[in-house]
Amino acid sequence: MPLSDAQKAAADDLEKSGYLPGLRNHAMARCVPFFWSSRGERQANYEHNGTVVYVNTGERHIGITADHVYAEYLKDLEALPDVVAQFNGNTFSPEKYLIDRSDNLDLATFDVPPIFVSSHSRACHFQNSVPWPPPTLKPGELVLYGGYPGELKQFGDMTLSFGFQTFTWLVTDVTPQNLVMHVDFPNLHWPGHEEEKINEKVGGISGGPVFRLREWLTDEPKRVKFDLVGIVYDYHQGMQVMRARPIHCVNADGTLNPL
Repeated sequence: MPLSDAQKAAADDLEKSGYLPGLRNHAMARCVPFFWSSRGERQANYEHNGTVVYVNTGERHIGITADHVYAEYLKDLEALPDVVAQFNGNTFSPEKYLIDRSDNLDLATFDVPPIFVSSHSRACHFQNSVPWPPPTLKPGELVLYGGYPGELKQFGDMTLSFGFQTFTWLVTDVTPQNLVMHVDFPNLHWPGHEEEKINEKVGGISGGPVFRLREWLTDEPKRVKFDLVGIVYDYHQGMQVMRARPIHCVNADGTLNPL
């Protein structure tokens, strides 16, 4: 459903005030690009990327991504020379730290200690304000979700960086297996970028977080509580639908619950 003019104006005000950028920065600090390269004759060749979320479940510090991203890495690791993976700026061998994976869930989890995340990284583990897992999401609740699309990568002289892209709107549907978010690109409002076209090639967001946004009132102005409620694993371009696995598919020890 397209936003009304009043809703667009409200979003523009929240962007100008720094409120929406603050939410995006909070989300971005809890996930990083998972990418890898192989050694060519003269230089390293970028291969693929996804997104990994850092989470402190209260029992274990873990990283979560989509299993098809991890499977693509394993395929390249076997087929290409000198494959090196990175979680953002940190070199990482995910196969050595695998906790669990599921082709059916399209999720993979890894043991990622805080010392790894804090070194050469601007990220940190996310921790819910409620016991793991958080209460189940309901249709119509407000969520922020996203990750690192490969389309937004930028090559420097000796570096590779990825742009972070998020969407904030009401979740369309919730089942025990899926969170469904409709991405209405033709009618999407991008606050502060009225004359620009937003990126619609979102490959690489897989593994990204879905946060429920809950406001609460204190003596201070309104603040927002984040709950990690899902992990993005699929985007259907024809239907413009993003799907995520509910976070209850991941146990506090990082193992996965079968569907």
